[in-house]
Parts: sequence; C-alpha cells; structure tokens
Amino acid sequence: MRQLRKWRDVLIEDLATDPEAAIGFLQAVLADYQIYGDPAALVSALRAAIDAQGGSRSLPSKLEWIHKRFWKCSHARRHRALICL
Repeated sequence: MRQLRKWRDVLIEDLATDPEAAIGFLQAVLADYQIYGDPAALVSALRAAIDAQGGSRSLPSKLEWIHKRFWKCSHARRHRALICL
C-alpha cells in the first residue's frame, strides 16, 4: 500500500534538494504576490523555503549566498538578460 505524504513535506524536500528550484519557487510566489496581494500565501511560501534550508536558525549563514544570487538575478534583468539563474 502506498503511503501518502503532505504536500508541504514534499515541497520542503524538493526545495531542500534543488536550490535552483527554491529560487524559482520564490520568484513565482513573489510574482503572484505582486498580482494578487495575498500576504498569507507569501508568508507560507517563505516559511516553506526557510524550513527547506534548515530552519530559521541556519538562515543567517545562508543569507550571504541568497543575497549574491538575488543581486546577480536583478543585475541581469536590468541588462535585459533572459536567464538570471
């Protein structure tokens, strides 16, 4: 018999194993937030991404990496690059 898992558990597992997927997930969530303005969905997605990276206690050590990737992406967009990851 197949065991069922919660969607959030599967999402956290996927985000933890693939950092590029985590970045894409957060970009999509931010785009949805700009369109629909739903803060609950944004907070839920941010919590899932933080949990996937080890929780809030390990976050400060990873913020430098996140900042560099975000800067690279935003810099590429300013120069009309199609792919920023």
